[in-house]
Amino acid sequence: MSEPRIIYNRPLFGETEAVPSKSVSHRALICAFLARGASTVKNLCECDDVNATRRCLAALDSGEVLDAGESATTMRLLIPLSLLYGGGRFLMAGSLVKRPIEPYSESLDAKLYRNGNEIIVTGSLEPSEYRIRGDVSSQFISGLLFALPLLNGNSMLHVTGLLQSRPYVQLTRYVMERFGVTVKAFGDGFLIPGNQRYQPAEFTVEGDWTYAANFLAANRLGGNVTIGGLNMESLQGDREVLQAFDQHVVDVSDMPDVFPALATAACGKKGDTLLTGGHRLRYKESDRLAVMAKELSALGADVEEKGDSLLVRGTGRLKGGRCYAHNDHRIAMALSIAAAICDHPVELYGGEAVKKSAPNFFETLKTLGGTD
Repeated sequence: MSEPRIIYNRPLFGETEAVPSKSVSHRALICAFLARGASTVKNLCECDDVNATRRCLAALDSGEVLDAGESATTMRLLIPLSLLYGGGRFLMAGSLVKRPIEPYSESLDAKLYRNGNEIIVTGSLEPSEYRIRGDVSSQFISGLLFALPLLNGNSMLHVTGLLQSRPYVQLTRYVMERFGVTVKAFGDGFLIPGNQRYQPAEFTVEGDWTYAANFLAANRLGGNVTIGGLNMESLQGDREVLQAFDQHVVDVSDMPDVFPALATAACGKKGDTLLTGGHRLRYKESDRLAVMAKELSALGADVEEKGDSLLVRGTGRLKGGRCYAHNDHRIAMALSIAAAICDHPVELYGGEAVKKSAPNFFETLKTLGGTD
């Protein structure tokens, strides 16, 4: 086990920039790749997950193995595109091996085989009427939206059940439109005109609201951090975290990635906060419901799992001590922020997990007074 990072038990102060949005970076890279011309994508997020998308797009061209690393976004967005190339072989690492892909298995005529840390995709993608579950991840819908406009006929995509993380689908459509491709919301899904072509474009990736949520939480814990680079009109669903901090009952089904930051901020309140709609949190890099309950409790919080919800009985203070990131970047950042209201420093094990989305997180934390 690596040495722990010691996070000081004091509020954070200063200025920082939001990292470029990981979600937007994935989507812009895919559209630029499909445009097959001289696109310029500025301000890309430099992290393990986005690097996995770069790597896999290059492999699509060359026919090599697609190494998705631990990036579920990469694999789910690219599986339909791989069918335009006759299929592909995806390598997975870490927690990605356990992440679900059933909506594709159930909805595509193609074959998806799991073989240890590989998923082998064979078959083709044809203009047709598709039905796909919306209750596992919006990434499956986005993956099909990227690929279906390139076919030689129109397609219809029906979303069955409740569409989780709906704002991410809106974000996908926005980036596609910037590269000249449109789909139409229609009834319970989307009408996708075929024979479209992505056009080269200049695109700048905006700041990441999910990352910024940690420092917004720090401000609720006695700090004063100014965060630059955020688009107040952003389609990123996690922008709603601004209002969520003030609520005592919060449905996180459309913004699961800010759940750890919300749970941490709730510890700084006096009174109860109930975070609901957390079914999919159990299938992230870690079981985030269970992990946040366990690790916040280790720091002295009064928290309770209640089905797919987390009840935080806030007292405004924690005791501090040892905690673990469970190889989850969102957990590592949120537990680091929790130190601000602790009586003793936080010893965080596994902090290196932040490289998945924000490799410079601890350097930023240092500039704000959180570490040496």
